Amino acid sequence: MQGRLETKLKTEAKIRSQLDEAPKYLQDYAYNLSSSKEPRTVLEYIRKIKLFLTFLNEDYNQIDISKVTDSDISRYIASREVKKVKVKNKRTGKVEEKISATSASYLKGTHTVLMGFFSYLQAKEYIKSNPVQMIQRIRREDTIKRRRFKEEDLREIMKSVDRINKEGSYIGYRDRAIIMLLINTGMRETALTEINVGDINFNDNKLVIIDKRYTTHEYYLNPMLSSILKDYIEKREEYLVGREIDALFVSQKKNRIHPNSVADLVKKYTLDSLGTPLSPHKLRAAFCTILYDKTKDIEFVRDVVGHKSASTTRKYIVKDGTEKMKASNMMADISSNRPGIFSGFFS
Repeated sequence: MQGRLETKLKTEAKIRSQLDEAPKYLQDYAYNLSSSKEPRTVLEYIRKIKLFLTFLNEDYNQIDISKVTDSDISRYIASREVKKVKVKNKRTGKVEEKISATSASYLKGTHTVLMGFFSYLQAKEYIKSNPVQMIQRIRREDTIKRRRFKEEDLREIMKSVDRINKEGSYIGYRDRAIIMLLINTGMRETALTEINVGDINFNDNKLVIIDKRYTTHEYYLNPMLSSILKDYIEKREEYLVGREIDALFVSQKKNRIHPNSVADLVKKYTLDSLGTPLSPHKLRAAFCTILYDKTKDIEFVRDVVGHKSASTTRKYIVKDGTEKMKASNMMADISSNRPGIFSGFFS
C-alpha cells in the first residue's frame, strides 16, 4: 500500500519545484489549495495557472496581477480552443498531425481553475475584484462522438502489444500486463502505477489498491489476468536483478512507472490497433460500456468501477443508439395501427 505514499511524496516534490521562484501570490494559493485537494490536483492547478501567466508574459514574475483584466482571460481561453493531435491515416497507415477542437470540458476546467485562483486573490486582497466573474462559463457541450468500444477492439489492442514489441522483451511482458489490468478492472492509471508487488495475493486471486480519496478497492484476478501477471513478475525479477524496488510496474530506468508513461503506452497501442490514440480513461469507459451491455445493471457497474453515484457511471457508458430506433419502431406501430407495445393503450 506504500505505492500511494511514494507517489504523493514525488508529486509534492514536483509542486515545490513548480513553485520555486514563482510569485508569492501563487505560492500562497497553492499551499492553501493543498489543505483540501490531493497533491496531483494541486499540481494540475498550478500548471494551468502558470500556462495562463506565461501567456500574459514569459517572465510571469513581471506581471502586476492586480492589473489583469477579463479581456486578458478571454483571450487566453480563446487561444486554447484548438490543439494538435496525432491520427493514423487509414489509407497510408502513416501517423499525421492534425488540428482539432479542444474539448468543452477542458475549457470549462480552465475557467474553473482561474475562477478559484482569482477568487482567492480577491479574498486575500491581492486584487480588488475578480475579473473571471465578467466571463460567462462556457455553455457548449462536447459534440465529439465518443468511440463505442467492442470486445474485438480490446482484442486488437492486445494484439498490437505483441506485434510491436520484440518477443520475450521485458517491455512486452510489462505492457501486456498493464493493458490487461486496465481492461479487466477499469482502474485508473494513477492507481495502477501505485500498485506494489505485495498488494497482489495470488493464493486468493485478489488485488487491493488505494484509489482517489483514499478509497480501498479490491479486485478479483481471473485466471487469464492472474497468469499474465505471474509471467510479468517473473520477467520483472530478471529485469531488476541487483535492484530492490516495491513497485509492480517499473520503467526502463528501473523506477516506478509514471501515470504519463502509462498514458503514452496506451496511446501508442490504440493508435496502432484502432487508428486513434486513446487515453487510459477511455479504456475505463470501455470497461463500463461493455459491462453494462452485458448486464444492463447500472448499479452493478457503478459498484464494480467504484463510483459514488450511478449518474457518474452513466457518463462513462457509450450507448449504441438502439434506444432511438426502438422508440421509432414503437411510434410506427401506433401510427400504422399495428399491434405493438402500446396496443390498447389509446383505446
